[in-house]
Amino acid sequence: MKPLKLLALAAALMGAQHASAIGIGSLTTEMQENEFYVVKQIKNDDSIAKFVSTEVQEITNPRQLNVLHEQKKDVLISPATVFLPPHRTADVKIYYQGKRDDKERYYQLSFIEQAVSSQSNISDGVSLSAKQRIRLSSILVVRPRMIHFKFEHDGNGRVKNIGNTFVHVTATGKCEEKAATEPKACSRSTFLLPGESGDMRKEKGLVSLQGIGVWKGSEYQYFPMNAAPSKVVAK
Repeated sequence: MKPLKLLALAAALMGAQHASAIGIGSLTTEMQENEFYVVKQIKNDDSIAKFVSTEVQEITNPRQLNVLHEQKKDVLISPATVFLPPHRTADVKIYYQGKRDDKERYYQLSFIEQAVSSQSNISDGVSLSAKQRIRLSSILVVRPRMIHFKFEHDGNGRVKNIGNTFVHVTATGKCEEKAATEPKACSRSTFLLPGESGDMRKEKGLVSLQGIGVWKGSEYQYFPMNAAPSKVVAK
């Protein structure tokens, strides 16, 4: 089971953030069914000022990241470009103004950084000279306005998403760790898109599963191992 926040994307992003000193927070941003905007904070940890512009493209899903041929203006970014002095932060608001239906939508957010360095003073001793452009990407998930959050679990670690929106599943138990003489308490997580299923017992490094948890935003449900199988529908 590949996480929603793809490993390849995560590795590329972490490397880019190390080189650019720009932080964009979580790789996956959720917009709940009753929300029409979310806030993304951009942070400049560098000693050089930055311009950061934001672009958005609708994609098929967070697994393949295929960009849709027809792009609608369903997502609005404000402001589209921010100026970040050294060691400052800025908030970018992301608005959804598309259809209010039963379809979950996925978008790739691209934060394009342009460094500012020596020569021409523009304000507060900060100078302008574009030398590099680095693109950082993350995923925006817009839950359906007409949501059906449903999943099944068998009491033994297997979970199936039977709703129309993604399910964030965590596994708690014990994992093998390097240099450890015995398994340590740990947790693993994965994301199941509509129609997908997964066996949390097979998560990497997990040697014993004690239970599974299911998240929806800040809401959390926990099911210990050997609990009665059930179909769960969010209230």
